[in-house]
Amino acid sequence: TPAPVFWHLATGDFDRFCAVAKAAGSPVERVERLDNATPHGRCTYTHGIVGPGFRTTRPCVVQWIARPDPPGFRGEPECRVVDFSLTSPRASDLNRTFAAFALELRATEGPECLSIRLDTPNGEIGFTGPGLVLEGFGALSRYLRLRLLHAAGG
Repeated sequence: TPAPVFWHLATGDFDRFCAVAKAAGSPVERVERLDNATPHGRCTYTHGIVGPGFRTTRPCVVQWIARPDPPGFRGEPECRVVDFSLTSPRASDLNRTFAAFALELRATEGPECLSIRLDTPNGEIGFTGPGLVLEGFGALSRYLRLRLLHAAGG
């Protein structure tokens, strides 16, 4: 069953975003600057994970440098976000981070969970996924187990 595992915030100034995140106690980690060939041209971007560690309910961040549009793209997305919500046992920490990023998004207390509803050309659909937490001692082994399960099709 499809389920959201992570989400991104787009920024026009990656370095400034990283400075704000660090000041808020949520440094941007695993920063990558990528330049990939696509069927429609080169896609160039910088992205990272808002840390420390990885949690489904914390955003990743991306700055698009070049992102080619596919043929026939009219400038408007075909799908629109109707609802996006987060729950976390650390909701108050998340909300402080969101405030530092000037986001109007608010997490609620509960088990780690990410939920999104989309309005699509074929009607409204929704996805909800239990949160993934890769923090602290043992995070690498949990990550490798997930990769192995994915590779095995499970």
